[in-house]
Amino acid sequence: MYGNQSLAATGAGITLFGVNWALGTLAAVVVALVVAGCLLVRLSGRSARRDGS
Repeated sequence: MYGNQSLAATGAGITLFGVNWALGTLAAVVVALVVAGCLLVRLSGRSARRDGS
């Protein structure tokens, strides 16, 4: 019985770690996309100004 409980605790720990890792990765991806989007907007804005459009 104790073995099953330890397995369940280990599984829960792995699941929590996986969820935290997934959330951390998702947050990093979102931040990277936002930064890339801002850079693209700035670059496109500069090129548009040079074109005079």
